[in-house]
Amino acid sequence: MNNTLYDNIIKNHVINIYDSLYLLYVDKILLHEVTSPQSFKLISNNFIWNNKSILSTSDHNVSTNIKKRFFLNKKIKQLKYINKNKEKYFFKYFDLNNPKQGIIHIIAIENSFLLPGMIIVCGDSHTTTNGAISLIANGIGTTDLSIAISTQCIIQKKLKNFNILLIGKNKLFSKDLILFIIKKISSKGGINYCIEFSGEQIENYSISERMTICNMSIEAGSKISLISPDIKTINFYKKKIFNIKKFLKYINKIKSNKNSYYQKKCIFNIDNIIPHVTWGTNLDTIINIDEKINSNDNNMLEYMGLKNNEYLINKKIDKMFFGSCTNSRLEDLLICAILLLKINKKIFNNIIGYIVPGTETIRLKLEFYKIHKIYIFYGYIWKNSGCSMCLAMNEDKLLPKERCVSTSNRNFISRQGYKGRTHLVSPVMAIIVSIYGKFISYKTYCNIINEINF
Repeated sequence: MNNTLYDNIIKNHVINIYDSLYLLYVDKILLHEVTSPQSFKLISNNFIWNNKSILSTSDHNVSTNIKKRFFLNKKIKQLKYINKNKEKYFFKYFDLNNPKQGIIHIIAIENSFLLPGMIIVCGDSHTTTNGAISLIANGIGTTDLSIAISTQCIIQKKLKNFNILLIGKNKLFSKDLILFIIKKISSKGGINYCIEFSGEQIENYSISERMTICNMSIEAGSKISLISPDIKTINFYKKKIFNIKKFLKYINKIKSNKNSYYQKKCIFNIDNIIPHVTWGTNLDTIINIDEKINSNDNNMLEYMGLKNNEYLINKKIDKMFFGSCTNSRLEDLLICAILLLKINKKIFNNIIGYIVPGTETIRLKLEFYKIHKIYIFYGYIWKNSGCSMCLAMNEDKLLPKERCVSTSNRNFISRQGYKGRTHLVSPVMAIIVSIYGKFISYKTYCNIINEINF
């Protein structure tokens, strides 16, 4: 058989085919407070197919300030609506009082709500994050979401298969790798394709790192991305599966193999890749940290306060944001806590650094082991979970012309606040830049990493 993982999952979920349109069964539905109210309003017969297939939370609008969290958020209409729909339809909802509340794309995997081989949907483009555990994760619009809620089905065109094979080994963080990949294939390179990532580097990555890779594939134009199941996937589910033999048999049946056919394939040697960063207001402005800006887009350059043919090196920053569905998991926060202890320097004077765990489970775990005190000691602001400064829908925002290094996924105009200037980086780079107060060269970066034996 030359089927890919994507082909096999589609095959297992097809109800009917109408010309080029596939009617597919949906296993699980993820909801948050921003897109779900409109979807429920479109359900004319007040009927949902299976309330047990739904997991929901509030994450986008919520305050991450513990003092405002339980008072300010009560006034937000979207939070009222999702709570009202939960009471009407009896689906699972992690509200702000729930210790499992958090960013929907993280809590779904964290709470073992999803399994390899599923088709899941959510009214959010970064649903692709969940492809890390070998399933089809669809970010869909509110109309399609209402159809999925009421019928447990979606109608879609089948995508073509695109394999990105990574050759070589590198100690590179997954955020730097996905930025490198997007730079190579462009922000439109994945349109009409399901991207499957493979290679030795992917095999070595943890589930958390794989989630970062799949999370940002939407920034390359791919609505669906995934990673074929392997030993890491099996180990992740080993203690959560009742019949492991049946699970292994199923995994082997659906996974891609050496004969799988891809309509498009890219092979990248990653041996010598260095950290990357965005300089502009879209994902076609990715450069490595030693690279000059090369652009004739004067509007973008003016907006970002930059000039053509200059380096980002030594450009001062105002804020640092460590959070979002891209990089706010336990692993990310533990690595950077160790980094801070080894560097043993506080955040640079007058720079504000937000540390926002992706879920309350992660926050509570880190607080139990007193890891959060490391961040507080070195001058960072420790917050409750939520989308926070990833997007300007809550009080965590940039002021006009403030420059921010961010571990999030988008750098559009005013994405983090009106006229704010966003630079996407890995968590480690975000911490280092916030300590030095400015962008550094690769040589300085290496010196820091080698000096502390990190």
